[in-house]
Amino acid sequence: VEIGTAIVDSTGNWSFTPSTDLAEGAHAIAISQKDAAGNESPKTTPVNFTVDSVPPTAAPTLDNINDDVAPVTGSIGEGDTTNDVRPELTGTGEAGNSISIYDNG
Repeated sequence: VEIGTAIVDSTGNWSFTPSTDLAEGAHAIAISQKDAAGNESPKTTPVNFTVDSVPPTAAPTLDNINDDVAPVTGSIGEGDTTNDVRPELTGTGEAGNSISIYDNG
């Protein structure tokens, strides 16, 4: 489906921004060019990408911070002290997403 056209400038460059939003989901964008006589080149190999502009619907959870360095091991609670300088953090989020972890906010 053709979604628009662009004019090549005198230096051989062109630019195009869709006039309407691309739908959420998968897209495969290919281009071709036409000369003044209407002859059209073959289409390029499509560039595949996904539009995902909707943020996750649920907040992730931080279910546990685990100390695995003796002498005291196990879950670290709010206000606890640990000698583990690299405790394991675990929780949940939406499948396929990445979780960003922040220290001090």
